[in-house]
Amino acid sequence: MIDELEQLRGFRAHPPAPSPAARAAARARLLRDERTRRRPPRRAVLGLAATAIAAAAAIAVVSGLDEGHVAPAPANAREALRRVAAVAEQRTGPGIPRDDQYFYVASEGTELATTATADPADAYSYLFTKRREIWLSVDRPGLLRDHQAGPVRWVTPRDRENWIADGRHDTSAGAGEIHMGAIHRYYLGTERFTSAQLRAYDPTPQELFDHLRAHVGDAGQSPDGEVFVQIADALRESPQTPRLRATLYRALALVPGVQLLGDVHDRLGRAAIGVAFTEHTGLRQELLLDPDTAEVLNERQVVAHPVQGLRASAGTAIEDIVYTKRAVTDATVRP
Repeated sequence: MIDELEQLRGFRAHPPAPSPAARAAARARLLRDERTRRRPPRRAVLGLAATAIAAAAAIAVVSGLDEGHVAPAPANAREALRRVAAVAEQRTGPGIPRDDQYFYVASEGTELATTATADPADAYSYLFTKRREIWLSVDRPGLLRDHQAGPVRWVTPRDRENWIADGRHDTSAGAGEIHMGAIHRYYLGTERFTSAQLRAYDPTPQELFDHLRAHVGDAGQSPDGEVFVQIADALRESPQTPRLRATLYRALALVPGVQLLGDVHDRLGRAAIGVAFTEHTGLRQELLLDPDTAEVLNERQVVAHPVQGLRASAGTAIEDIVYTKRAVTDATVRP
C-alpha cells in the first residue's frame, strides 16, 4: 500500500518529470515535494524579492503582549521567532479538526519545472503558477483542486529557445480535481499523529528539535536544512494547538544557521516577518510569517548564489507560494 505521505507528495503539482539538478533545486518538495518540498501554494512569478519596509513599528510582533508599546526590531532570527511563538500561544487559529472534519488550505504560487534532454545544454526550465485548494481528513475522503493560472514564464531566453527546438512540448501543469483517500494521520517530520495524539503532543522546543534532527536520515540537502523544511511543512498544511505551534517556532529558532530577513511584505502586500535557511547548494528557503496570527503567509525558495545545473540568476525565486486561507470544515466545500 502506498504510504499516505508519499501519496500526498504526489498531489503537490504535476510538471514534467524534473531532472536531478531541478529535483535538488526545487526540492522536488512535498506535497511536500513534487513541486516538492514541492510541498506546497500553488503558483505568475510574483515578486522575486521581498520589499523591505522601513519602520520598526510595523514589526509589532508582540502587539497586545507588550503593554501597548511597540517592541524594537528583533536583533536576529531567534529573537524574531520567539516573538512569533509568543503570538502563536495567544491565537487559536483554525484549530485541529475532528477525525470526521477537514483541514482546508487555499494557496497560490509559482514553481519551477525542468525538462531534461539527451544533451544537458539543450534542457529547459520554466516557472508555472497554480491555484490550489486541499481538504484533508483523518477519516473521510479528501479532495485536491488545482489549475494553472496563466502562461509559463521562461527562466532565461535560452530556455525558451531550447523548448522551441525540442518541438514545443506541452508545458501545462495539469488541472482539475483529485479525489484522495483519508490521510489517517497527520505528519510532523516522520512522526504520524491522530487528531487526539496531535492535541496531546507537548514536547519542549529542544525535545522537538532533537527528535527531528535525529530522524532526518539522508533526506534534504543538509540535516539542519531538512529540520527547517520539516517544521515549515507542519506549519504549512497541518493543524496544531496554539501551544504546539509556539513550540514549532521555538524549535525553528534552534536550527543552526537560521537567518533573519527582517520586516518584509509578502507578494500579496501583507506585512510579515521573514526568516530563512541557506543551503550549501546555493538555495535559500524562506518563510514569511504573519506578525498578528503567527501563520505562514508565504514561503519561497530563492537562488542565493549560482546553483550547478540551474541557469537562474541569484535572486530568482524558483518557488513562491502564498497561503490565503486555512480553516476547519465539515465538508469538501470552500469555507
